[in-house]
Amino acid sequence: MLEKLKKELKSLPKNFIVGVVLPTKNYEFINLELLRMLSAQKGVVGGYVSVNRPFNDLSLKLKSSNISLDNLFFIDCITKEVGGKSIDSPNCVYIDSPKSLTDIGIAMHQFIVHTKDYEKFLYVDSISTLGIHNDSNTMLRFIHFLTGKIRLWGIQGVMVALHEDSDQRLIAEISQFCDKMIDLT
Repeated sequence: MLEKLKKELKSLPKNFIVGVVLPTKNYEFINLELLRMLSAQKGVVGGYVSVNRPFNDLSLKLKSSNISLDNLFFIDCITKEVGGKSIDSPNCVYIDSPKSLTDIGIAMHQFIVHTKDYEKFLYVDSISTLGIHNDSNTMLRFIHFLTGKIRLWGIQGVMVALHEDSDQRLIAEISQFCDKMIDLT
């Protein structure tokens, strides 16, 4: 699976938008490896929109997997939603809820502005979970907005979806906004 992912990513233009459909059983491993590949790019900073894991838990997981947090900025959409405590960190913004798509958009814009002198990627983990918190039409409008912004910003964009948890109509619709859909199921 990793070889297929690496091959597919190498075939893309410099600034791309890709949707990656993962099987639930391999989600954590592939998610970490994909993030490792993106964050290993020299001179590139990344924005990570986390809808599945609170920042504190995610940062511990990344550190234990030898993925540096130095060039990553996090938009945590889950900590406040589940009543967790925000940790004061210069590289994390906490959003009230995955339903707060406008706030997510504002936080992404802040990431872009604060890293204006760097090449960037934006990683959304996961579209499936955002779809649980928002209706299909709202999600499609948000994905259209998100992909439009990624193209205007001239950055790399990755949107992860879990095969088993995704509305297949949503996956089909997302594919029209991406340069490529990579299905690793």
